[in-house]
Amino acid sequence: MNRFDLEEAIGEMLSTQNDIETIIYAIGDSSIKHTEDELLNMLIGMKQLNETRYQKMWSIFEQLIKEKKII
Repeated sequence: MNRFDLEEAIGEMLSTQNDIETIIYAIGDSSIKHTEDELLNMLIGMKQLNETRYQKMWSIFEQLIKEKKII
């Protein structure tokens, strides 16, 4: 692992912003009117993905500190 792995993981955190934009589209502009349950499922899934992305990023960060590749 190196700092580029960490940079990539940090960049993946921006996916949450795209996910939010997609849900905003589903609520406001989509020709398909999603049910409340469908919208909640999207949000729950997005929350879990964001948590997993964060855990991955943190794991890389801790590994780089352990290997003294970053201080």
